[in-house]
Amino acid sequence: MKTKAFLIARVSDPEQRQALPAQVLRLEKYGKDKDYDYELFEFDESAYKDNRKTFGNIVKSIQAYPNECIVVFDKIDRYTRDSSADEVKILNKLREDGKIEIHFPSDNLCVTKNSGAPDLFRLGIGVALARYYSDSIRDNVKRRFEQKLNDGEWPGKAPIGFVNHRISDKETTVLIDQERAGYIKKAFQLRLVGTPFRGIAAQLKADGLRNNTPKRTAIGQSYVEQILKNPFYYGVMRYNGKLYPHKYEPLISRKMFDKVQAVNEQRGTNRTKKQSIDYTFNGLLKCGSCGCSVSSYTAKGNVYMQCSKGKGPCKQIHIKEKDLVPQVAELVGKLEMNEDIINYVIDELRKHHDNQQLYYANAIEQTRSEYDTIQKKLGILYEDRLDGRITLNDYDEYVKDLKARQEQLDDQLVNLTHNDKSFLLTSSYLLEIATKAPKLFQSSKAALKSKLLRFLLSNLVIQDKKLIFNLKAPFDVISECSQNQTWLRQLGSNQRPNR
Repeated sequence: MKTKAFLIARVSDPEQRQALPAQVLRLEKYGKDKDYDYELFEFDESAYKDNRKTFGNIVKSIQAYPNECIVVFDKIDRYTRDSSADEVKILNKLREDGKIEIHFPSDNLCVTKNSGAPDLFRLGIGVALARYYSDSIRDNVKRRFEQKLNDGEWPGKAPIGFVNHRISDKETTVLIDQERAGYIKKAFQLRLVGTPFRGIAAQLKADGLRNNTPKRTAIGQSYVEQILKNPFYYGVMRYNGKLYPHKYEPLISRKMFDKVQAVNEQRGTNRTKKQSIDYTFNGLLKCGSCGCSVSSYTAKGNVYMQCSKGKGPCKQIHIKEKDLVPQVAELVGKLEMNEDIINYVIDELRKHHDNQQLYYANAIEQTRSEYDTIQKKLGILYEDRLDGRITLNDYDEYVKDLKARQEQLDDQLVNLTHNDKSFLLTSSYLLEIATKAPKLFQSSKAALKSKLLRFLLSNLVIQDKKLIFNLKAPFDVISECSQNQTWLRQLGSNQRPNR
């Protein structure tokens, strides 16, 4: 009966892939020359993640083999790169127990349970050298990655929304993925308005976003969270806990990213809080007797309010919410203006607004021009860095300063673009709220009534069943003018019919 042999050909680094066929040929020749009943295993541990488990599965097969057998590696460094590896410990134990022999044909070494000190010393030295070689390669990889990161280059697969692009055999870059970039921007925009991760994932799936993997699956809730917390999208790489500015075109601004992180933190804090019932005056009122907050509660189908904790016996008795609502409705009714007055005010605002357009147009043009100039400088700096005309440290400092200025200009441009319309839109919106406030208040549920009151009023106090408050600007002026009809004098015409 022939002796069973397990022939193992393996490489663990991309540089060694070309050596794998030669290993196979030498091992097969060895098996045939020794007339073994051999089984050959060959695998490249650097090619696929699953291949890294192959060696462990082979060792399990060796353990399960019922008889004594031979295990053959081409050289000692193919046996192990790490003397503490679990597989190596198992094989050493099997050798010491006499169940296996380990052969290294190219090193002319065979170790068994009866091997003497010289052979075991050679094995130990070979393992140590293999460990040193492996550690050296690891150090070189780390240094190469660190250099790429300091140069603003991403050393791995680009996050979704970007795509790796090969420029040449030795140079790659990262570009915006035109197929998916719009979806990623939308994810940040949805998060800004408070959309939960699950809702964003569902919306992106419905819109058609698919992952950039071969299976092209939809992204889930946890993946959305990773995207929205990844600084790569505004221009910074996170690698092993450290941050490095990258040289690629960002998808969003730093300002948007920071706002989204604030939303993430706020929602994370509020997630554990118990949801409260909506009441019209919830969180708005103070007690006129002791100054403490007034809380609402429901009893026997009615909503009541009471002082939450007075200083001693509080004189504030329990009050029905429905007794206070008419007082607010009366106040809100005073804000109503007719359509002619609203149109007149908006026309006056528009005249003032139109005079500002030239300023905003010039400011926007100057901001864009400076941004484009900086972008050209970054390109020139990168060429100087590649050609060695400036040092890496100088390059990093220049890029850091220029990108910081670009962020400022980006935020400035957003503000200018919004501000050239915001004055008119905000004023018109406030006037529209004023004229619609009575109907809104009467027809809305408690939650919307509460929001409307927060928008209109401040310093609400309850004293002897009466509300005391201040109208916020500009609603205080609107209320005063609506009551004494001072709007009419500004119209420049007699509004009363001729007799």
